[in-house]
Amino acid sequence: MSEPLRVPRPEDAAEVARLLSESSPEPTSPESVLRDWTFPGVDVAMDVRLEPGSYAFVDSFGDGRVWIELAGRPTPELLDWAELRARELGSRLISGGWKSEEPILRELERRGFVSVRRSHRMTIDLEAPTPEPVWPDGVEARAFRPGDEQLFYELHQETFRDSWEPI
Repeated sequence: MSEPLRVPRPEDAAEVARLLSESSPEPTSPESVLRDWTFPGVDVAMDVRLEPGSYAFVDSFGDGRVWIELAGRPTPELLDWAELRARELGSRLISGGWKSEEPILRELERRGFVSVRRSHRMTIDLEAPTPEPVWPDGVEARAFRPGDEQLFYELHQETFRDSWEPI
C-alpha cells in the first residue's frame, strides 16, 4: 500500500518545486511554491496534497473554473482527491500538462478531460543577429502616446478574438 495523501508543510516546498520542475521547460523555485500556497483564497489544508513522487494543487478562479495542477506520477487516489476537490469548488474543471507529461495527459483523457488547446514554446538565439522587422503597409512601430488608449484596446481585442478564453 502506498503512503497516504497528506497536506504539505512549508519544508516540503523544495520537493514540490523539484516535482514541478521535472517536466517543465522552466524551473520552479521553493519560494514560488510557498508564494502559491499563501495566495489569497488558497487554503493549503483543503486545496493541496502531496504523496511520494507526486503533487496536486486545486485552484479556483472564483467564476466556476477550477485549475487542477498535477506533477510527478499521480496515483489514482491523488487524482480522485483532486477531481473531487475541484468539483467542490466549481463546475468547469481545467487541467493539463507539458508534452513530456504524457502519462498525466493520458489519465486526464481517460477521466473525461478533452484537449481544447495546445501551446508552443518559442525560443530565439540572442547571440545571432536579429533581422530587421518587416512591417505591413500602414503599420508603424512607435511608443504608446496619450490618446492611443482606444486604438490599443481595439487592436488587443481583435488580435485575441479567436484565442482560447480571451480576456
